[in-house]
Amino acid sequence: MSAEQKSEERLCRRYDFGDFTLDLDDRVLRRAGQQVNLRPKSFDVLAQLVHRHGSLVSKAELMETVWPDTAVTDNSLAQCLVEIRRMLDDDSQQLIRTLSRRGYVFAAPVSRSIVKSPRHTEPGPSPVRLPTSARRPGKRPVVIIGGLGVLGLAIAALWLTLPPRTESDGSYVQITSFTDSAIAPALSPDGKMVAFLRSDQSFLSHDQIYIKLLPDGEPVQLTRWASKIRNGVLPGWLAAGLYGRGAQSNGMEHLYYFRFGR
Repeated sequence: MSAEQKSEERLCRRYDFGDFTLDLDDRVLRRAGQQVNLRPKSFDVLAQLVHRHGSLVSKAELMETVWPDTAVTDNSLAQCLVEIRRMLDDDSQQLIRTLSRRGYVFAAPVSRSIVKSPRHTEPGPSPVRLPTSARRPGKRPVVIIGGLGVLGLAIAALWLTLPPRTESDGSYVQITSFTDSAIAPALSPDGKMVAFLRSDQSFLSHDQIYIKLLPDGEPVQLTRWASKIRNGVLPGWLAAGLYGRGAQSNGMEHLYYFRFGR
């Protein structure tokens, strides 16, 4: 590295336009000395445009520089431009002009400030990378694909080492033996009781709610509806008891709650 290049590295890159100062090394945009908050990607987009002020910067160049090796849509870039114009009060697009289907031009006069950096400085945010030459195709996609392949092989090997499941791992026990059907089972929170409907209908039965102590308790009828529930009822559990909900033939809908003694 030449002495001239080393000297250039010790200089801060600051651009002034209007009331604004864009400091690329500190990654700060200021207006009349007051910091203006920009999202990191919006700051990077503005840095590229200001650095190449007066020149056309295509959308493809901006997206390649600001989002390297990342697939993004034009919408991401458009959102950054909206935020930048709002912070610059550039609703009329006099500072940043849009050339349809081509890109953007930073049209405001820009001056560059050269300020020597102190020798001992605290580590700060990484400076903005400005394009100096065409990027070389990266190898990151190849590395990612290779890593996914290794992960897939590891998962397959782990799957093959698992013991096969057999029917002996679990069993089913019939807990009702009515001549008609038992439907809509609801297991209690402690797993000791089940509530259900005894009915010939498969959904929203009009019949009564039963409860059974698992596994061998006798079913007990809980409800004694004077008339069948018009729109059906389904049982459910709360922390301290069982409830049911339904509308009777008179059109009134009710909640039914059964609290069990200790």
